[in-house]
Amino acid sequence: MEIVARHDLGAEAWDRIVLSSPDGWTWALYDWQEMILGVERWRMQEQGFAVKKGSQVLAVVPLHYQPDENYLTSSGWGWTGPVLADGISSKLEKKIRGAIYDRIVDLGKTLRARVYLEGAPPITRRSLENKWAVNPCIASGLTDTSTQSLILDLTQSEDELWLGLSQDARQQIKKAEKNGYTVNLCSWKDNVDRYYQLHCETYTRTGVPPHPRAYFEGVAQSVDPEKYTALWGGVSPDGEVIAYHNDCCFGDAALYHTGCSSPEHMVSGINYLIFWHAILGSKRAGRKWYEIGEVFPGAKGNKEEGLSIFKSKFGGEVHRYFRSSLALSATSADSAVGKKIAMKNWLRSGKVLVTEVLGVKFTKRIAIIARSAIRLVRFGLQTIKFMRRVAWGMYSRLRKVLIPQIPFIRPFWGREELATLADSQNTRTDWQENEKRY
Repeated sequence: MEIVARHDLGAEAWDRIVLSSPDGWTWALYDWQEMILGVERWRMQEQGFAVKKGSQVLAVVPLHYQPDENYLTSSGWGWTGPVLADGISSKLEKKIRGAIYDRIVDLGKTLRARVYLEGAPPITRRSLENKWAVNPCIASGLTDTSTQSLILDLTQSEDELWLGLSQDARQQIKKAEKNGYTVNLCSWKDNVDRYYQLHCETYTRTGVPPHPRAYFEGVAQSVDPEKYTALWGGVSPDGEVIAYHNDCCFGDAALYHTGCSSPEHMVSGINYLIFWHAILGSKRAGRKWYEIGEVFPGAKGNKEEGLSIFKSKFGGEVHRYFRSSLALSATSADSAVGKKIAMKNWLRSGKVLVTEVLGVKFTKRIAIIARSAIRLVRFGLQTIKFMRRVAWGMYSRLRKVLIPQIPFIRPFWGREELATLADSQNTRTDWQENEKRY
């Protein structure tokens, strides 16, 4: 089997596998991978490759290296993994996966990456057909790190989908409609500015650093947004877009990817109305499955619990969200390097959050003050080290002057002593001989 870099294989051959594969999903597409590389703040480095046998492409593997956190991942700002060609037998699949993970291990050694991460959306064909919900990657030696997600069956009628909503969700939807709120399907290209404004407001409100603007611009420009995404806009009675719901779409399925809303309209019910329209829109587009999103059964008193409660109000059944990891060659997360990386990421996220809350100018001033403070601390530490060296030198000199040195006592057994000993031995022998003689 031959390993070929993604760029060498080309977009047409790459996407041909993704579009026909049971592992195929939007995040594995060639242009989507390119778009991720264009988000400078994420600092992803291209490592994607394909597995070929002769002229036949057997699999494509979306793959990036993230140097700040030192991991390899099948990334797409989402989860994906090796995408095997359709119709592969189980015997050949085992060989292909072996070649894929051997390549990843080799890359891990070269890059000194600490771990490899991959996942599979629960609405890919392979995930939906997984009868026993067993992670297929464990047979290749990967560690199962799967979670859970809610999947809605869109083959139900619209009345059945409505009855599957919780009572609270139906009440919130009716309230929003009664008060004049509406939902429209929007163009990404025309809504990037407003979307990112609401995105920053939402993430700042929840205490999470906003994502880079370049990502949303990439969705609008680098991929086919009309085919692989669906952006729903919630409109207030006065005609202002005050909420967005962003779906990723592929084949017979769609999933809720990102969303945001204005805090002034939180109690209007718009978040329920826009979610309901996204579900209906996917059904009317002929799709069979809708992933409501990841849930966290058992979570208590945190954001995960709130998200789980909200998503569960739209019906659906819990499915396994297959995720896997593979330990590679390098640094553990609790090492000094890992702590340094974590600190840098924390500072970077903090800067983004402060920028969105307090503005660019104020953030630059804080950064200048912080850099000056760091330089001052470094100068202080260097001064302390220098003064310690000076003090130790002065102490050493004074010690020599004030404390008399003890004369060094030369060892007894030297050349002169040995010669003297030999002479004395010889003299003693001669005397003994003379004494015997007389």
